[in-house]
Amino acid sequence: MKKIAIFGGTFNPVHNGHLHLCNEMQLRFHFDKILLIPTNIPPHKKCMNLASNEERYTMLQLATNGNPLYEISDIEFRLKGKSYTYNTIQALKKDYHDCEFYLLIGSDMLKIFDQWYRYQDILKEVTVIVGAREQSEYQELIKMKKDKFQETDKLQIIDISVLPKSSTEIREAIQNKLDLSNSLSPSVLAYIQSHNLYQ
Repeated sequence: MKKIAIFGGTFNPVHNGHLHLCNEMQLRFHFDKILLIPTNIPPHKKCMNLASNEERYTMLQLATNGNPLYEISDIEFRLKGKSYTYNTIQALKKDYHDCEFYLLIGSDMLKIFDQWYRYQDILKEVTVIVGAREQSEYQELIKMKKDKFQETDKLQIIDISVLPKSSTEIREAIQNKLDLSNSLSPSVLAYIQSHNLYQ
């Protein structure tokens, strides 16, 4: 049975921290494919200065540069409306048969995971893997898992090396014309500059 990882987000823009998290997870779990899924309308936060669906999709293509491990999915664009992960998983299961799904999330998302739409059903459908963004968070997340979530076998906390970057910080750096060569792939940076994004 194929192992498929789901990694969603606004990717506004996609940065090296996103792909570093995926690569670290891949080293542990050896997925057959990682689906990168840009959100249509994020249900849990208001996004300022959100690039268009097409622009964010294109930046993901540029960042992964034909790497066969990654597939960019527009499924949440096609589902329209607010992007609820439970609905996305149900739609994916119609497209990918006989696959075992894993949902990759960052530590910030685990802190509000019990507020997600049908989060308990998500834990029945997929294994959720959480990557700690900071080393000090690992023990905090382990305690949170124990206190909040009963289906512990479907929720795994991974202590990994991280690149503590956020898209918000990167958008601010773009506005301030700071050097982002260590945060963005050259092709994504060139695309942002040529399309005057986040100015």
